[in-house]
Amino acid sequence: MSRERRASVAGGGPWTSASGAAVVGCCMLACGVWWALAVAASAQIRLHLPERAREDFEQGNSGWRFTDAAAWRLEKAGGSTVLHQFQRSRYKPPHRSPYNIALWKSHDVTDFVLTARVRSTTRDYPHRDVCLFFGYQDPAHFYYVHFGKRADDHANQIFIVNGKARTKISEKSTKGTPWNDDWHTVRVVRRVGDGTIEVYFDDMNHPVMVAHDQTFDHGLVGIGSFDDTAQWDDIVLQAAGASPAKSGRRRLPNIVYIMADDLGYAELGCYGQQKINTPNIDRLAAQGMRFTQHYTSAPVCAPARCSLMTGRHGGHAMVRDNFEVRPSVFGDAFGGQYPLPDDAVTIAELLKVRGYATGAFGKWGLGGVGTTGDPLKQGFDRFFGFNCQRHAHNLYPRYLVDNDRQRPLPGNTRGITGDTYGPQAIADEMLKFIRRHKDEPFFVYYPSVLPHLALQAPQDEVAQYEGQWPETPYKGRSYLPNPTPRATYAAMISFLDKQVGRLTALLNELGLADDTVIFFTSDNGTTMLKGQVDYEFFQSVGPLRGLKGSVYEGGIRIPLIVRWPGKIRPGSQTDLISAHYDAMATLCEIAGIPVPQETDGISYLPTLLGQDGRQRKHEFLFWDFAGYGGQLAVRMGRWKGVRRNLKRDADAPLELYDLESDISEQHNVVDEHPEIAEKIRRIMVQERVPPAEKRFRFGEYR
Repeated sequence: MSRERRASVAGGGPWTSASGAAVVGCCMLACGVWWALAVAASAQIRLHLPERAREDFEQGNSGWRFTDAAAWRLEKAGGSTVLHQFQRSRYKPPHRSPYNIALWKSHDVTDFVLTARVRSTTRDYPHRDVCLFFGYQDPAHFYYVHFGKRADDHANQIFIVNGKARTKISEKSTKGTPWNDDWHTVRVVRRVGDGTIEVYFDDMNHPVMVAHDQTFDHGLVGIGSFDDTAQWDDIVLQAAGASPAKSGRRRLPNIVYIMADDLGYAELGCYGQQKINTPNIDRLAAQGMRFTQHYTSAPVCAPARCSLMTGRHGGHAMVRDNFEVRPSVFGDAFGGQYPLPDDAVTIAELLKVRGYATGAFGKWGLGGVGTTGDPLKQGFDRFFGFNCQRHAHNLYPRYLVDNDRQRPLPGNTRGITGDTYGPQAIADEMLKFIRRHKDEPFFVYYPSVLPHLALQAPQDEVAQYEGQWPETPYKGRSYLPNPTPRATYAAMISFLDKQVGRLTALLNELGLADDTVIFFTSDNGTTMLKGQVDYEFFQSVGPLRGLKGSVYEGGIRIPLIVRWPGKIRPGSQTDLISAHYDAMATLCEIAGIPVPQETDGISYLPTLLGQDGRQRKHEFLFWDFAGYGGQLAVRMGRWKGVRRNLKRDADAPLELYDLESDISEQHNVVDEHPEIAEKIRRIMVQERVPPAEKRFRFGEYR
């Protein structure tokens, strides 16, 4: 997919270059006919105008002009400025110009907030709409935000139109935004400097739509309609200089998404861990919200990262298992993993179009340097860390990838120890990025390599745990040897916790804490290599069955903590069933970006904000994992269905568990609930499309 196509996904509609043209599929432009109909009954509008406008009005120069003077009259009555609109019959206007518009002569008003209380009802006409206009220069050159509903297909729509280019620059189906016969408050925020147009609906504190268009820099501001159903009750126009609280002009929230590597569900103090110290992450939970039923999209590294970045579950994802590509552009064995294709749309690309500075720091695993999956080709301005997952199997590497080049790490030989601890260097670069972009919105993706093997940590970190527990040295086979595996593993988790503490301290120092939402999660459950990580000793996954590589709960249920001061109630907890592939929808809603239609995710922002009544819920979660024999799983309410070893046995039986009474998945009740089992079997086929890579294929597809 081209970069232009990626941008269009962020805007939600077809973008057109200056030399191009696009078909505008709205009632005003369909078939080249613009219908303009006056309001059927007389209406009054209370106008709250800027001081300059009030002076003009009192001096007899109201500043308002109308596309049909006979339809409108402005007068001062009872101390209020009142705009009257009078009944007219419908007609098709000349020059494709809607006449039913009242426009404020804006003087130098280029940055503004226009708020109106409106409603629109359908009678015998097949459309209903209300428009907020800006940049109006003449009947053929203006912009408008259109709130409308087609009676024939019941589709609510909001779109922003460049009237000069006859082009929608953003469009959104408002399934979650009711547009009915009731009164609604709509607000348009326009900033010329960065070309931003934000649209707000009712009492939502985040925009339902955001677009960018740099071509408008002046013109009139107003309200209007293209049919006979619109009514207005209140209009407020605020020019540049209005307070941010009133105008809605505020900094976009910064977003930091931290993902640990192979961190189990119960390896944090706030999730019940008793032996490993994680005070900074625990503080995040105390200051924010803790999820108890959050899931990774896959039980190993690469496919989990793919679903997180693209918002698709395993049955639709491009990457469905770990799959290495060799050699690298640097001539060594670390060529990276199966790359995301160019037409993949990532969270970073969407946020970048929104104006975010985007940086990734840690383990990438979605395509080597120079491939289509290179993070620099998938929306990130900056990358530093391990591009290849295998490269990350030693934490004292000879080099780290700095964008598309090698950065040597002095004193390292890829041995058991060295002078430069890779995770330390990565965290340092992450903090530098935040400091560098403190004056603009930023998205920091921090997929740490900890506590993934090999067992390596600075000696002063290990010292805090040495001698606390009996140790059985690991002599080395799959990874490097280690004399104190328990102490070292605990030290790796505590080291990651300290980096979280450094991050929050920097946000406090820069005055950005309240403007930054922090997510903390893991990519999958604890490793199954007991000789190195004693998951039974640490009770790493609590009562859950399974570990990394398994679609049982211990392999896929993971922690999720979200902190957003002033927005999320401190110390809150939710049992909302959610997954990695919900992150794209959630971050898009936080940033005011339309969510791509291709996503399988649902935004959990309403839950974060304590608006449970607005929270949509999944009918089911789905896992399609090609590794470890080929596995499928479905979480449907209380029920969990699992099929394993499908590469060896295409008819492998379905297992069914009731997680409400059997969180450890010990009692297969498939024979007791045949209807539930059959529904899960159907989902396991209907949700699967064949992946492009043959190595990811197994079992039956729809």
